[in-house]
Amino acid sequence: MKKLFVILIGLISANVVIKAQQSYNVVYVQSRQSSVRIISDQMTDEQKERANRVRKTYFELHVINNESYYKESDRADAGEMAGGGGGGFGMAINNLGGNTETYTNLSKKSKTDKIELDDVNYLIDDSLAKLNWTFTNETKKIIGYDCLKATTKIFQPQRRMMMGGFGGRNRPPEVDSLLKPNARPDSLTVTVWYTKAIPLAFGPSYQGNLPGLILEIDNTFKNNVSVITAESITNKPNAKLVKLPTKGKKIARADFNAKREGLLKKMSDNMQNGGTIRMGAGN
Repeated sequence: MKKLFVILIGLISANVVIKAQQSYNVVYVQSRQSSVRIISDQMTDEQKERANRVRKTYFELHVINNESYYKESDRADAGEMAGGGGGGFGMAINNLGGNTETYTNLSKKSKTDKIELDDVNYLIDDSLAKLNWTFTNETKKIIGYDCLKATTKIFQPQRRMMMGGFGGRNRPPEVDSLLKPNARPDSLTVTVWYTKAIPLAFGPSYQGNLPGLILEIDNTFKNNVSVITAESITNKPNAKLVKLPTKGKKIARADFNAKREGLLKKMSDNMQNGGTIRMGAGN
């Protein structure tokens, strides 16, 4: 009888632990399209068509209680630029640290970015930055969840554009406009939609900032579309991923940024006489 009682208590305790654990796997899709259409005479009709498409990239957010891991998914979209003109684009972005994975620990108010730069994995430890938000009562539904709108302004430093095959007088006017100082504003208004139905301060970005899971981030500036939206949510995260990454070289963010700028300058210099285009299309 005593043995049966112990087993019963164990089963009840295990059930309580399972119910208390908050576990989620969120799939996001990012849609990006630049308002600038730069077409090279050396591009095929198919490559020109690809250059004008909305590019889609998929990401995964794995959440277990106060920890999460965010990474790009292996899933590919049919409209994604690939092969021919797209392969070089993807390689350029990845070589410049475009593929970032982020581990977040809300209890410790910290995060670690794992970023590949020029075939080397770097680990950057950071505290969770708190931004000033404007909260509204505006609502909308995203994959069945009631979401609230919040906005903030973020500083975005000017970035060097990488373009090969366009030198001096042969450069189109739309490229010149991008290369002008202050072609982009110093700050950008970001719109975020979050749900209190899942009261965990996670998302693709801005971890620890909002009273609920972020289901959409809109960084659109004029006609430069950049929106990331949750496509699905399940209760089946990959528990093996949700841990602090250790394989990589630890580096301060300022030192990493200096390395990336140096690589960017090197790539830009190497492409001065090239016949292809490399454009950083990030935010």
